[in-house]
Amino acid sequence: MTAYVQNSPELKRRLGKVGRRGLVLKNVHGHDVVVRTFPCTLKAARAYSFAAAALDECAFYKFNEGSANPDIEIETSVRRGMISRGGDRLLIKAT
Repeated sequence: MTAYVQNSPELKRRLGKVGRRGLVLKNVHGHDVVVRTFPCTLKAARAYSFAAAALDECAFYKFNEGSANPDIEIETSVRRGMISRGGDRLLIKAT
């Protein structure tokens, strides 16, 4: 993710801080936008608010209801984090 941002002239100009689990970009209004990655677990995204989210490689998520991290629960956890921001931008990708 960091390499992609650094190779884009527009995003590189907005790049603030680069951390181990994410990076900070400045939006057009000068506010910080944190871009983070989370492991694919039910509890990883809890207690965070999201303006937008992307679930990558969903075809490999565990869909079994008896598993520790079923796909529907991961999606529900992310959607809960989007409620407070009025977020309706959820990208679900599978190859």
